[in-house]
Amino acid sequence: MATRVAVDALGGDHAPDEVVAGAVEAASDSIAPILFGPESLAGTGLELVPCSDGIAMSDKPAEAVRSKPDSSLVRAVRAVGDGDAAAVISAVEDALSPFAVRIGQVPLPPMAIMSMIRAAKPA
Repeated sequence: MATRVAVDALGGDHAPDEVVAGAVEAASDSIAPILFGPESLAGTGLELVPCSDGIAMSDKPAEAVRSKPDSSLVRAVRAVGDGDAAAVISAVEDALSPFAVRIGQVPLPPMAIMSMIRAAKPA
């Protein structure tokens, strides 16, 4: 069974195009990326959880995470907290990560989660 990884498709400077391309490339028998982002991302061949909002770099981290519950980042982190995914990955601004993880009640810091994903992907 593949490890389900929640992917914040709107995180990062070149999102969603580069994020989606990376998720498609990472998909394998052992990794099942789940995209969290706008419905316009349907048709990539990956599971999509539609989200109506994103967090901008200009947003204040704690306020953004609290005030945008349907953002791709918050929904992806919640998927891990709810057991729907084993890990979350996002290229969101570093300042947001601790707030998102706390809201989602993820028991591991983001860097530890990313290390697990790297270790799970065959070279």
